[in-house]
Amino acid sequence: MLVASSPGRIYGFGAGLSLLGLATVALVLLVVGESTTFAVPGLHELAMACREAVPSDVTLGSLAVLALAAIGVAAIVRGAVSAMRQLSAHRRLMAAVAVRGRRSIGGVEITVIAGAAPQAFCAGYLRPRIYLSAGALALTPSEVAAVVAHEAHHQVRRDPLRLLVARILSAGLFFLPVLRRLGDRYERLAELAADDAASVEPVSRRALASALLKFESAGAAVVGIAPERVDHLLGRRARWELPVSLLLASLIAVASLVAVALVTVQTVDGGAVSASLLLAQSCMALMVAVPLLLGAGVLWSRGAFSPRCSA
Repeated sequence: MLVASSPGRIYGFGAGLSLLGLATVALVLLVVGESTTFAVPGLHELAMACREAVPSDVTLGSLAVLALAAIGVAAIVRGAVSAMRQLSAHRRLMAAVAVRGRRSIGGVEITVIAGAAPQAFCAGYLRPRIYLSAGALALTPSEVAAVVAHEAHHQVRRDPLRLLVARILSAGLFFLPVLRRLGDRYERLAELAADDAASVEPVSRRALASALLKFESAGAAVVGIAPERVDHLLGRRARWELPVSLLLASLIAVASLVAVALVTVQTVDGGAVSASLLLAQSCMALMVAVPLLLGAGVLWSRGAFSPRCSA
């Protein structure tokens, strides 16, 4: 087990692994580009390739190129989809809040939004802002100050942007499962670090704990109380253990991809693999697989594969 309690160390460790993963994807795409010719073959060649149920000229090298290409494309697509989903969710959040004005609390500028229930959050990537509902401003002055200090720490650290990048990388670099675990842990440790920033004195610590209880009782979705957060407010140091097996599995995945890429370079001559012909040679398998998948989907939708209880 690897033990870590600092959000900065967690984020730095994840950033290092992400750079390793990005370098691996770049190597994979470079090998695919160098080993593949994208010249469009003639119609006769495509037709002949499509007629072969088991192509005779498909080599181990060409299959390795296809596998590497699939991994590289999957990394790009998954990362792009994650980015679009998060940006879309952020736009929906900003469209749902009704801004009532701005004010300064303790030298920190906040945006006031409508809502009788207490809500507080930091949103925005390049220029994050702090949002407090009218219900949150109805708390006691010490509680409001503690909540603002908490969110100000997220603002200074640009935690929304950090989490956006971490989630995009964990989705795109899917062959590194440790990144998702690191991203989730960073999110929790960032909350604990913000609690520390908002409770430098015993009075402010009690005010923050009181405010969190009021947020929780009001059912606020943004701020909640986890057992670890309560323990942290009581003075117990947070600890987290990263399974070594998960880290080793991620490193083995990177080493395997690099090894396959290097072997592929030695096996396939430059431009020897025709991407168009390889795709055409897959059409016979697709012609057989698609009807089977459609039939299985129909049976599944009708409950043919659902478990039944005997009387």
